[in-house]
Amino acid sequence: MTAPVFIGDELSAAGYRLAGVRTWTPDDEELLSVFRRAREEADLILLNVEYARRLPAAEVQEAQRALRPQLFIVPDIRHQHSMRDLLSRIHNQLGMQP
Repeated sequence: MTAPVFIGDELSAAGYRLAGVRTWTPDDEELLSVFRRAREEADLILLNVEYARRLPAAEVQEAQRALRPQLFIVPDIRHQHSMRDLLSRIHNQLGMQP
């Protein structure tokens, strides 16, 4: 089992590093390749909502449907990018239709 991976902003990454999570804070040019690398190497990916919105939607949806690695889109610590309501998020993460 590999260490979980967080992809997102520097501030959040600092907290995740303290918890033993491998972190990447790529710029826009590197984001897609870093995301694809994480999908190959990690068992769990924690993807910041801001960074998820920068990726092609089809790429994120494909990753969410895959059994491995598990992908969770996590809130922005600064609350600059809102997430959908909790029920919609749970349905989406579990692959359920509302």
